[in-house]
Amino acid sequence: MVEHGSAAALLGLRDPKSDLAVAIGAGLPRTALGRLARALAPADARFKFRLVPQAVLAEQRGVKRLPPEQSALLARVARALSFALEIYGDPEKARRFLFGPHMMLGNQAPIDVILDADDGADRVIQLLGRAAYGGAV
Repeated sequence: MVEHGSAAALLGLRDPKSDLAVAIGAGLPRTALGRLARALAPADARFKFRLVPQAVLAEQRGVKRLPPEQSALLARVARALSFALEIYGDPEKARRFLFGPHMMLGNQAPIDVILDADDGADRVIQLLGRAAYGGAV
């Protein structure tokens, strides 16, 4: 089940009000990957490998924290999911938005935009904001 709340809460950080930037710098716990993947795609056990490649996980076997680069990506995805949950109020509707093609993103799914570009989460969050607050979408 998807937890409503902040990106930190979605990532399973003990203090949801903690500074996410500090957590990213230290590396998010590996458990954050599974939590976020289950929140986004509960029926797809392999979705986590779209977030962090299987080779990276294998290379890091035994390490309890993800590298900062992967941690930053997870935080971007969690921010977008958190906002989608806030806007839609329903986990399934939020997932449909994130995984369905959107004409204002070149018919790409928002999740693909987030994963493909450093500014992807910002673009998706702006799109959600326009939808929520009466802008054109």
